[in-house]
Amino acid sequence: MINKKILIADDHFSTRKGLKWMLNLKFNIKEIDEVSNCNELVQLFKQNDKAYTHLILDIQMSDGSTLELIAGIIKIAPTLQIMIHSMQPEPVYKANLLQMGVFGFVSKNAGEDLVIDELNRFVNTYATPRTLKKVNAQLENPLAKFTNRELQVLHYLKEGKSTGEIADLLSVSDSMISMCKKKILTETNTSNVKELTDLVALHGMPEEGRKTQQGKKR
Repeated sequence: MINKKILIADDHFSTRKGLKWMLNLKFNIKEIDEVSNCNELVQLFKQNDKAYTHLILDIQMSDGSTLELIAGIIKIAPTLQIMIHSMQPEPVYKANLLQMGVFGFVSKNAGEDLVIDELNRFVNTYATPRTLKKVNAQLENPLAKFTNRELQVLHYLKEGKSTGEIADLLSVSDSMISMCKKKILTETNTSNVKELTDLVALHGMPEEGRKTQQGKKR
């Protein structure tokens, strides 16, 4: 049997200690490490001196989002099982993260029984060739369906520009930008620009969108 080594990455002390206590008490897991920010997480995997089998990961930590780190972590540790434990809205992230090869997503609002059930499945699952094939599969980019103009708007939205500023930059009406923003939010199942920015972090801008951004630099 593979020896389970678990890493918990979360910036909330109580969350880390609660998960550690539960993993120890319910599943008799002794080898559990903790990190409290993205920098510590990156440095730990760069050292690559501990063969973790499982990672419990929050999306948002004190020094940034972990979404941009997941692909790199999987490359370093392709047999690592990853479970997201987060307050972020599940519908926005879950499908995309599962497609990347993440094992599952458990909300911090979930009840105790559900959390224990999901932890039980998680700690007793190891990467298989089929899992690794899924990890290495190309992730479908939900942003690829948008037009170049819509990608321009998305680019400026994630830069923090207002509707009026974007309308001025693109020489169109405010109402057109508002309609475009509404369409992007609706079709990506997001509710705000922060969630849109996280999707870009997960997938990157489509090629045409990057070309458009380069052409608009002043």
